[in-house]
Amino acid sequence: MGQQKTNRNPFVFKQFTVFQDNVALPVTTDACLFSAWITQHQLNPQSYILDIGSGTGILTFMVAQKLSNATFLGLDIHNASIEAANKSLSHWKETGLTTQIHFKNQNILELTHSEFDVVMSNPPFFNNQLESSNIDRNQARHTSELTLENLIFTIKGIIKHEGSLFLMYPFQDKNALISVLKKFNFCIEKITEVAANTLKSPHLIFVYAIKKDENNPVDPIQKLPIQNRINLYMNPLDNSDTNTKNHYNLTPQSAELLKDYYIKL
Repeated sequence: MGQQKTNRNPFVFKQFTVFQDNVALPVTTDACLFSAWITQHQLNPQSYILDIGSGTGILTFMVAQKLSNATFLGLDIHNASIEAANKSLSHWKETGLTTQIHFKNQNILELTHSEFDVVMSNPPFFNNQLESSNIDRNQARHTSELTLENLIFTIKGIIKHEGSLFLMYPFQDKNALISVLKKFNFCIEKITEVAANTLKSPHLIFVYAIKKDENNPVDPIQKLPIQNRINLYMNPLDNSDTNTKNHYNLTPQSAELLKDYYIKL
């Protein structure tokens, strides 16, 4: 059976457009929020940044809007997603944006470059859940092709000392992720839990970690990460001031993060 083609409308932001025809995974609010969250951290404006499993390129484009002097490389094993990302990149250039961005159809496990200042990823993560019948979606969302341990080990080898790592991961696998990061000597600086609204339990975590020297192992007792929570949407029982309402029903916290990107904020 051939792969099913999926035509989706472009996702139009204030400064750029993301095309998403035939991609393995389309743009999501979670990914947009994660991208905006990354930009809240103090990063070198001339960083060399790797986006693993770049898909539509949403992480790259949103971070690039804030870091216009940085250089970005997006890698994905799904060729149709890379084609869509490159279509978005052409549109990016047509609108006069000049950030250095490149997308490649390549497996991260085959990358040997070791000079990245920042690595960011929304990796495949449904390790123990029923797989879809769609092969492309499986590759994007399941770890049969790329385990968490292989991913972090690979990142360790291609990121600079004191380089920054940003990951979006399921809340239910929080402890497993923390354990693997510590195993490969990443110091976890911040963990943000993400929930749909105040009535829901978190479904995701955003993690910011820094690669440390192997000769100076991280002491988990000496440094505890900052921990907080973001609620994406207003819940139906919320009676807050109507001045906080917006087109997307986002909470004020989420709206503040996304206001420079979403057209109707």
